[in-house]
Amino acid sequence: MRRDFLATRTQLAALACFFVASIPGWAQEVTLKGKPLNYWLEQLHGDNLAKRREAALALAEFYQATDQQKLKMARATASAILADALKDHDESIRRQAAAALTKLGKEAKPDITTLIQKLKDPDKAARIKALTELEKVSRTEPAVVKALIEALKDTDPSVRARAISALKNAGPGGREAAPALIQALKDSDNRVRLAAVSAMPSVGYGSQNAVRALIDACGDEDSAVRRWSAYGFRDIGPVAKESLPALIELLKHQDEKVRSTAATALFWSHVSVPNEAKEAIPALVEALKDSASEVRAQAAAALGHICEHDPTPVRSLIAALQDADEKVRNKAAWALLSIGPPARIAIPALIEVLKDSKPEVRATAAHALGAVDKEAAIPYLLKMLKDPAPEVRASAASRLGWIGEEGKITAEQVPALIRALRDPESQVRQQAATALAQVGSIAIEAIPDLILALQDPNEQTRLHAARGLGKMGPRAEKAIPALREALQDANPTVRTFAAHSLQCIEGDTARRVGAK
Repeated sequence: MRRDFLATRTQLAALACFFVASIPGWAQEVTLKGKPLNYWLEQLHGDNLAKRREAALALAEFYQATDQQKLKMARATASAILADALKDHDESIRRQAAAALTKLGKEAKPDITTLIQKLKDPDKAARIKALTELEKVSRTEPAVVKALIEALKDTDPSVRARAISALKNAGPGGREAAPALIQALKDSDNRVRLAAVSAMPSVGYGSQNAVRALIDACGDEDSAVRRWSAYGFRDIGPVAKESLPALIELLKHQDEKVRSTAATALFWSHVSVPNEAKEAIPALVEALKDSASEVRAQAAAALGHICEHDPTPVRSLIAALQDADEKVRNKAAWALLSIGPPARIAIPALIEVLKDSKPEVRATAAHALGAVDKEAAIPYLLKMLKDPAPEVRASAASRLGWIGEEGKITAEQVPALIRALRDPESQVRQQAATALAQVGSIAIEAIPDLILALQDPNEQTRLHAARGLGKMGPRAEKAIPALREALQDANPTVRTFAAHSLQCIEGDTARRVGAK
């Protein structure tokens, strides 16, 4: 042991000599903590343990140098010395050298081969530190991926878990780790299983074997592993259709967090398996009666995604609008919004929810009502422009804009939107300006207020005010001076819309103005 230690010390001394000989004179005059660079190099390879520890950290202060260009070569060489210090006999030196290498940054990357060798260090902390550094240096290189896979056999579970964490971010090259990761799902330590199940979507993307492994993990004795197994189906790709029976079964699990996560996974399942996901509808409808409010809320959200334009769950969602939990009511209203016109039987219930005590629920119900039946919703939405909650007023103005874009808003209904454009809350003014732009030329009465809105503190309000004025065409001639002034707006998009609106109002003249 002593012989090896002396050999390593000799190698470090040789490296130090090379370092000093290879840098120009100006670099040899660099001081760290008030002492010359050479002093710290000598201390790093001396017999005083405390001094060696101090030197290892001092060398890292190259990264604080003000003249980065001049010290580039010195920093790179210091990196080589510190990388060799990772082999030091003293454990604290090894740790400090690793910490110093981290500080040195991009130009001081440690040698990958050295770090891979450190994965066999008897000190667990050193192995974990090496894994951290390997992830920073190049977690996508084949040699690194191979080393990380080998680290899954480490005797210490925390090392195995850290190796899995690194593999999770290894990109496509990490896919070859899928078999080892599947095996890790059977690890005796729940930390390793949890790390493996959270990494499975990225490492096992598109793999049927990975999906089957996640399905098996849904029965893990650890509830956190079960939850992450269900969550993993969201990102593992189209083959996740095989997971549907398992997720449906998990909706009946005794752990409410597992049931909630299963509903969340079904929320995303429509993205990759839209048709097959419909087989989950009966189970999700049943989950709307779950004892846990979070499960009911996630079930309602999942039904909204899976049942777009499908009236199957409408009656159950209507019942959910009366749920004691506001989140459930809100998600149920959102689901009805997603279903749209096929949910017409929900109109009376949605009108009733417009009186809900929670502003967020009223706002979602307003949107839902407008999506289900546009014309029937208009009088209620106009009334909601006077709601005490600004988010509700903004929601009502937004939905009126969507309806107005389809030509359903009349000139008689425009004054309500004009009043909203004068609202003290910026979010309401913004949505009102947007709505008036969507309503278009029938909102001619709004021209004076849209001109004033070009000075609004909210840039989105100014943007849509400019856009709305352009929709009026030549009838908005009075807006020309204000629009020309808006060509100097701090926001480039406002300037673009102002130039475009000027073209719409005054043609070739505006084109020349906008070009200046």
